[in-house]
Amino acid sequence: MAEGSPSSRRVVVYGLQRSGTTWIAHVIDHLDRARCTGEIFHEDPSWPDTYHALARRRFSPVRRALRPVRCHVDFLADALAPDPGLDIVGVKIMYSHLGWPSGPIGRITRRWPQLGPWLLMRSMRRWLIDHEVTVIAVERRNVLKLRVSELLAWQTRVFHSTDGPRSTTSVWVDPTTIVKVLDRTSRRQQAARRALAGCRIVDLVYEDSEAAKRQALSRALGLEDLASLDSDLEKVTTDDLRHSISNYDEVATALTGTPFEWCLDPMI
Repeated sequence: MAEGSPSSRRVVVYGLQRSGTTWIAHVIDHLDRARCTGEIFHEDPSWPDTYHALARRRFSPVRRALRPVRCHVDFLADALAPDPGLDIVGVKIMYSHLGWPSGPIGRITRRWPQLGPWLLMRSMRRWLIDHEVTVIAVERRNVLKLRVSELLAWQTRVFHSTDGPRSTTSVWVDPTTIVKVLDRTSRRQQAARRALAGCRIVDLVYEDSEAAKRQALSRALGLEDLASLDSDLEKVTTDDLRHSISNYDEVATALTGTPFEWCLDPMI
């Protein structure tokens, strides 16, 4: 966009936890004349200084309980309000945060997160379409590595790092349930993608090369080219599953002959 543009290109970084959404949001946030705010629908959000009092009131506990759908859409509109000082305004939305946040329905959507978009995403999707917001759909296709990253993060309590991988850390994975867990994760990714039907989508795959990710992000942001994917975040986990999974042989045996056997490939 030209310097001094009166409006901002609006983008949403969207995906499952441990799929690279935070890293992509940081890359956008490191660009000149760009801002990308993380996880605006987290149940205990940290409010950036850029959010004014109206946004706080719109997302108040009372309003969330009484008008959860309207509240979420209004808050999204506030978070993505064009800024004359910025060329790009973005937010990060996690798929698991798209449920009603309180009461019995909130408990149900936390237990079965694929129901969240059914309750909320219809109105939000309509707003995204009407306002021509670009959705950067981040996907990690190796769901075994996604699961290991999730377990390691909960075990170490380190979800994001600037100090590189925790190379000495490994996690035990239950071989009796791993196929079921990976199947559920895979179905959640499919449901997350279906929830965006009709939106302006740019897919960004975790396993793609840096050049491919730069190209996808450039397209989403309306930029000619990104020289690099600059961020101060580094990978928390190593890609070596034999090192990351303490009972790797048991897990490999459990996955052999299943649709998820390919996830054991060290090159993917």
